[in-house]
Amino acid sequence: MIDVGSERQLLMDRHLIEREQGIALKLHCPTLRETVWRIEKPWEGIVSWFPNVMKDEGRYRMWYRAEQGDGEFGRTWDYTAYMESSDGICWERPNLGLIEFEGSKENNLLWPLPGTVGRCVCAFKDGNPAAPPEERYKAIAQGTGGIKGIVCMVSADGIHWRNLEPLRGFSLAECEEVYGDEIERKVTWRECHDVCALVGRPVRLRFALSDADLYAFRFKPEGPEGSAVVN
Repeated sequence: MIDVGSERQLLMDRHLIEREQGIALKLHCPTLRETVWRIEKPWEGIVSWFPNVMKDEGRYRMWYRAEQGDGEFGRTWDYTAYMESSDGICWERPNLGLIEFEGSKENNLLWPLPGTVGRCVCAFKDGNPAAPPEERYKAIAQGTGGIKGIVCMVSADGIHWRNLEPLRGFSLAECEEVYGDEIERKVTWRECHDVCALVGRPVRLRFALSDADLYAFRFKPEGPEGSAVVN
């Protein structure tokens, strides 16, 4: 029995459905509405990616990527900018005064600051009451400056950020490469075949496939309880 309380539930799958009779899951078509904002500032470049929106204490907040490409593969700049709104429709760009662009800091850019790393910032608010006030907001970002993994960021207000140490075990250099058309190997955790400690915890697996069928990967139990193999 899953206690869903009195809140509405988004039925993305059948996780909350005990049985089905005379019903069907159907994806609703989106409804076209008005444009809420456009790329119109010089520092926003020609493309904006990864808008990250949350409702926070009566206002909507958005962190978004502002990029100016240079040619097919290069880039001139890659910033994270910030906007906020009272209704989610009319957005304002606050003058943050953090990053200089073409000789002026009168803009809404907030990342990266000099000496920091990270792009494609994804921010969220930590609801844990035990979280330190200076780390109330957290974010992950793609590594830059020679870091190929995931970098972490923290902030007291969602505007002024600082880097933490990169997440260990999530860089490409820490992924062991395995080659072959057919692979069967044990899944280990901290060099131990017993993965019972991972029960109920999120687990991330990374595969790089070349001329392979993604769905050929299967998991099956093997040996003592808590061990598994990847097929």
